[in-house]
Amino acid sequence: LHLCDRRQRQMCIRDRTQTELASGIFRDCISLTSLMEIPAVVSSIGMRAFMNCSSLEGIKMLGSVPPSLGYGVFEGTTCPIYVPSGAVQTYKSAWNSLQSRIIGYNE
Repeated sequence: LHLCDRRQRQMCIRDRTQTELASGIFRDCISLTSLMEIPAVVSSIGMRAFMNCSSLEGIKMLGSVPPSLGYGVFEGTTCPIYVPSGAVQTYKSAWNSLQSRIIGYNE
């Protein structure tokens, strides 16, 4: 299931009780151009969830605890990943291969 439809994307991300983003949920969705906010309750992001979302403006993690990442979650993307400023080192340690893209924001 690919959620390139704007309404479907908004419904998915607005569901603040969803603890997992499914594998491939936004894969190859080049029409995805905005900043995506990932709710703090998300504890895992499935394989290739954002793969090839090359127009994505950025990912904003709302939680201080980094979700576990499946294989290739951000493959084919270059966008920054915004995390709470107090959690930058935690994210960099957990997401070692993405360290250069992690940027802190003030909550």
